[in-house]
Amino acid sequence: MIGIGMGLSLGSANKGYVRRNLLDASGNISNAAWTKAGTASATGNVANFPTATDAIFQSIGTPAGIGDSATASAELSGSGTTTLRVQRLAPDGAFEFTETVVTLTGTPTWYYVTHTMVNPDQNGFTARVVRANAGQSTTVTVTRAQFERGTVATAYQPRP
Repeated sequence: MIGIGMGLSLGSANKGYVRRNLLDASGNISNAAWTKAGTASATGNVANFPTATDAIFQSIGTPAGIGDSATASAELSGSGTTTLRVQRLAPDGAFEFTETVVTLTGTPTWYYVTHTMVNPDQNGFTARVVRANAGQSTTVTVTRAQFERGTVATAYQPRP
């Protein structure tokens, strides 16, 4: 999954805003804007997940209410299985999420996932790429990463 801090204002109906990529360093997951959790590492756009708890992410830490949505998308390729997830950040440490599990191949393939908040008093969204198979190391190339408000994944817009 792709986990993402920057500000995000979400309207309750997700209407009337300009669509844009909210990820810092969207073209380079080894950049410090991307948090590497567990034993995860990244070189350029290639993430290595040796253990089951590994992930890379950026967090959008701003209030989000019931009905607010965000969509993460990326081209993924590699070996093993990974998960692209959008999850909420909660003050109590609990979280809700929507994810898609991807069996990686050598061909870059575009994936997206959308999450709509169902609980009140959330602190925002996190987009995450995580290892999904506890018994297998995973190497994943992440390109054209994007995180945006709303329920539709739009054409990739790079962000430095």
